[in-house]
Amino acid sequence: MHACRAAYFGLINHVDLQLGRLIQYLRDTGLLESTFLMFVSDHGEMLGDHHMFEKTRGFDASARVPFLARAPHRLGFPREVICNSPVGLQDVMPTLLDVAGTEIPSSVTGHSLLPLMRGEDAAWREVLHGEHSGFNDYRRDSNHFLVDERRKYIWFSQTGRELLFDLEADPLETHDLSARRDLKPWRRRLVQALRDRPEGFTDGRRLIPGRPHDHMVPGFAPPSLVLTRRNRAPLPLAQA
Repeated sequence: MHACRAAYFGLINHVDLQLGRLIQYLRDTGLLESTFLMFVSDHGEMLGDHHMFEKTRGFDASARVPFLARAPHRLGFPREVICNSPVGLQDVMPTLLDVAGTEIPSSVTGHSLLPLMRGEDAAWREVLHGEHSGFNDYRRDSNHFLVDERRKYIWFSQTGRELLFDLEADPLETHDLSARRDLKPWRRRLVQALRDRPEGFTDGRRLIPGRPHDHMVPGFAPPSLVLTRRNRAPLPLAQA
């Protein structure tokens, strides 16, 4: 465990060093004050938390990612603002389009973060929805989660198991409150988030566990991975 964590922290340190080189170049060339910087990650690493590794989990170690933004001083934004509003990777593109003064398509599900960065009391999403669709032997780990400024609700779509955490009082997510709290409001929120999905996770009134989720996009069935006995590498996928 010590070796795994040391290696992972070494990788993080390497990223930090490379970012330092990039930012120093922007500073030396005078570009820093005309550059909007955003730093995010696609996922975290369980790294032994809850006796788990890798990603795919609804726990913070896997699902919560760095999300930092720095606007040039000339834009006049407040400095060192920390925002607890739930944001996600779907907000990256609208934010960058907003910075560039370009129209944000109405089809996107994300929002520009500039109002939050200005310190405005902007209307924002109540909860952020995340999910992972397990595959093969890991289908039972498929999960959906909702998180707001303080709490997180996790629903395992194949087993129906539920978890609830108070992230402010329990940031390591070690005390499940699902048996001691009313989960009906959280279930209603997740029903709302999943109501138009093709898998049939809900009938509009309740959550339905055990539904297959092979169709990742409505109307499109992904090609199967075909494995041979001698070579366990997947064969090339058909082009979509």
